[in-house]
Amino acid sequence: KYEVKLGWAATSNLNIALGYEDNLFEKTVAVGGTRPDAKYRWTTLDIAYGLSEAARLLVKYEYSDVTGEYVLPSTAGTYKGGFLTTQLSLKF
Repeated sequence: KYEVKLGWAATSNLNIALGYEDNLFEKTVAVGGTRPDAKYRWTTLDIAYGLSEAARLLVKYEYSDVTGEYVLPSTAGTYKGGFLTTQLSLKF
């Protein structure tokens, strides 16, 4: 497993982070023998903005790239795609 995270505080209210994670699962055992190696890679971009002392908004985009997936052997075993999510945090 390899993981890299870079963060930057652009202002006192704005933080930007970029991350990358690379995982390799070698020769996993399954019923009927061993499966080929599976590789999982994720790239993320986080933008966090402090709305006030008690509120923060986080916007995150994550892109995943999976090869050699063995959960659904009837498919090609390659999955790529991303998702965008938001989180609003409030302190009481």
